[in-house]
Formats: sequence, C-alpha cells, structure tokens
Amino acid sequence: MGGFERVLAEYCQFRVITDGNLARKSRDAVGDNLVRLHADDELTVMTGLHTGWIRVRVATLSQPPEDAVDGDAASEATLWCPTGRISVCSLLGDGHDGLTDIAAPGSGLLRFRVSARHRRRDGATSPVGPPEEYEILVWPVREDVGLRTIRADELPDTLRTNKVARVAGWAMVRLVTRANPRRRGWGAGRRPAKAVPVRRYDRVDVLRSRRLPAALATTLLRRPGDFFGAAPDGDDLVLGAGGVEVRLSAAGTAIGLPDVSTMEWRWTPAPGSVLVVPDEATSSVELRLHPQPGEDTAVLTVAHRGVRTEDAVLLGMLWDYWLHRAESLDDRAVVPPHPWHAQFDDYAAEPARQAATARPARAASGVTPPPPEPIVLVGVAPAALDGLAAATAAQQRDLARWAARRACTAAGLTTVAWIADGLAAAERGTPPPPPFDDDTQAAARLRLLSDPDVPSTVVTAASGMPSQIRQVFALRAIFAARGDDPLAAAVDALTAAASIQGAGGPDLFADARAAFPFLGTA
Repeated sequence: MGGFERVLAEYCQFRVITDGNLARKSRDAVGDNLVRLHADDELTVMTGLHTGWIRVRVATLSQPPEDAVDGDAASEATLWCPTGRISVCSLLGDGHDGLTDIAAPGSGLLRFRVSARHRRRDGATSPVGPPEEYEILVWPVREDVGLRTIRADELPDTLRTNKVARVAGWAMVRLVTRANPRRRGWGAGRRPAKAVPVRRYDRVDVLRSRRLPAALATTLLRRPGDFFGAAPDGDDLVLGAGGVEVRLSAAGTAIGLPDVSTMEWRWTPAPGSVLVVPDEATSSVELRLHPQPGEDTAVLTVAHRGVRTEDAVLLGMLWDYWLHRAESLDDRAVVPPHPWHAQFDDYAAEPARQAATARPARAASGVTPPPPEPIVLVGVAPAALDGLAAATAAQQRDLARWAARRACTAAGLTTVAWIADGLAAAERGTPPPPPFDDDTQAAARLRLLSDPDVPSTVVTAASGMPSQIRQVFALRAIFAARGDDPLAAAVDALTAAASIQGAGGPDLFADARAAFPFLGTA
C-alpha cells in the first residue's frame, strides 16, 4: 500500500475517475454523506474541509477486504472501469502526483471502499488539528450491489438531496446514446452513424433490495407493470426510452414459488426507429419477496442477471430509481412520467443549441443568422442586455475589464502581486503572465487556493447558490475578460462578478450602468 498524497478538496469534495476523462459527466448524484455516485465511472468523496489540502491514498486488492474498517466513516460503491486505470482529482479536474493513472486490479467492474478519518464538522476553509485522511480500497467484483454505508460519522450532509430520478434519467440516456455515439438529434427515422466497436466484457449481475409495506410489495410482485411504470403490449410489458424500448416478458409467479416473479429483459428498437440497441442479448430479472416475521413489511429484492459489464452500474441506477419510486406508489393518485423522457427531449434539442452558439461565427462570415437568442444574466434587466449586445466591441471589452477589476477588488485580490499582474495584463490586452497563460485555469486556481497570502471568503451568490468562494470567481472574471469574443467576455466577466457579490449584487449592476451609459438606466 502506498503512502498518503496531498489532494486539493474544493467545495467539500474530491473525485475518483475510472475512464481517464476528468471532465464531470453529470451534476446530479445519489449517495450518503461520504460517497456520492455521479456516473457509472465517477464518484465524489465528501470532505469536512470546505477548501484546502487533505491526504488520500489508494490501495488495489485482488479480493474483497474484511468488513472491519479503520476510520470514522466508511462507504462502498461500484464503478465501471473500461481503462484499467484509476485517477483521483479535485472537483474541477486537477490531477495530483501519485494519484493519477493508477493501475487498477483489471478492467471491468470494480468495488470502491472509502474510509475517512478526522473529517471536520464546521466546513471551514482553513485546516485545524490533524489533516483529514481518506483511504480508498479497490477490488474486482462480478456483481453491483449498489452503494452501502458501512459506518457513518456525525458530519452533516452539506450537499443537496439525492437526485434518484434525475440520475436514473441520465443513466437511461447514457445507455442509449452510448450505443449510438455520433447521432445529432433524436427520435425515430433518423439513421445513426456507424456504431463504434467496443470491447465486450463478461456478463455480471445487478442486485438491489428495499424494505416496503408488505401489502404494497405483494401488489408490485403480482403487477410488475405498476412497479416499472410500463404499458402492456400483448404478452409483454413495454418501457419506452427515446428511440428504443425495453420489453419484459409477461410476468407471473413461478409454480410453487408464490413470492417469486421472473421475466426476460430485451432491448428492441421502437417502431419506425433505426437506433442501435444497447444490448442485443436477453437478460433475466427476478423479483423476490421476503416477508419479515412479526412485521407488516417485506423486503423486495431484485436480481438482474447476465447484463453487460459496461451496463451494470447504469442499470443499477435504474433499479435504485424503481425501488425508490415504489415507496410512493401507494399514496400517489398520479405517478409522474419517467425522468428520461424529458431528458431525451433535451438531448434532441442539443443541435439547435449548438447552432445558436455558432451564430456569431456565421454572422462574421457573411451568412445571415437566425434571430438572436436572448442573453440571460441574473440581476440584469433585458433592456440593459439589449444595450450590451448592441454596443461596440471596444465598449464590450471595456465592460469586461471593469467587471474583472470590480470582482478582484471585492475579493481582496488586487494587493496580491501575482494576481494583480494577471489582472493588469488582461486590462492592457497583453500576453498573460504565468499562471494565467494556462487557459484551463487549473494552475492559477491551484496557486490561488494554496497561497497563504490569498484571503478565502465564502458567500451566498446573488443567484442564491450557497458556499461560493469569492476569490475563485474573481479569478474566473480575469480569464473571462481576455476571452476572444468581446460580448462573451463582458457577459462572462459580469456573471463571475455577480456570483460573488452576495447582498451587494444590485450595486454591481447600478455601478455598471453608471459607468457604461449604453446599458441604459433600467
């Protein structure tokens, strides 16, 4: 087992990635107050320290460890690892020496156990007492049993509530779009590009369970259409998912086993669709009821067997959603539609959004663009935005530089020499000095958060988002001010400045209108 390495915790978290892509896949998550699952190849570990250096080490095993844990808190989750490599990074994707590109115990399905010690309970930004330590054990598995809390400490859950439905919607969309990787738009009748060949792994199982009222669990076992929210079609139950469908064989209890229901799971194209299905093979689903003696409850277990390894965690997210949804079926007159329907609609609209983004380039090339989309900026009247859009490039650039200086002044950064140099270069339009010459902003952000001369203050943004580090957003305003497009630079720099004004947000825009009359007086 290797020694501990320093990792930068940002906003009470750091990340573990198994596909080599450090960009965040999904903002929504499910989990407990230590481990949160964002994607099938990414989890977030929650820290007590809001921002600062912690200690992390990773150990790979060939078999599961003992149940005894050495720490104040411990949780487990399963990830899909296509690369055979593991990386630990900060929230914004900064890697760390010794914890990037670690050899995993093979590629496929991996189980992660995270143990924590010395987690702070005040969420402050400066370390006090022993540093927080996190040990991550990793071993191969052939089944996904979901997230498990082994030991919980007293650290409050500082993040948002679990987004079980949204995570399931994301998982279903990912299953379908991964099988059709280069499509633009969505729906029946649009032919996909040639599918990219992928490595085929062994098949594994997905296992889940939930305690439910006994009467409800019995009803769901007898009427799985209610459990899945699926429509009957002959002998099948059909579950629509974009341009494909999940077909489940007609349910029934096995002879002599009244507490067991089995069915087949098949992916098929929707009528009229030419999409590639996520898996051409049939898998099996078993629902089993376990009455609890002396209680009016029963445990409903799910065993989805023979699924592709690369689909297991995503299917587990769907099963978590269905079991979570089942708890509310007995007291809801109307059950909302499955979350992936709206997300498929949003996915289908992406080409239109991309076309809107490309509109300025088309206009510059002499091609007449469609009517412009409205700019949205919290706290700014539409008339002011119209004035900003109609301003000259020089006026837009001046506003961007003004907003960057305003943000740095509010954050107390104008007296920090290296930041003052970067701000001055942005204002002059000259080449930026290090670390501002790294357009990813990673080097500047790491220096900002580790420099003892830089203050660190947390505010609630004008938009209502809590726990924003004022200095991080001021740094973003500097990078925004020197962006290639003057209008985008002005909007982005104002957005960054507004994000850290807190209760003083309205004053920012009043001062901007006074300094730049083209914004108007509204």
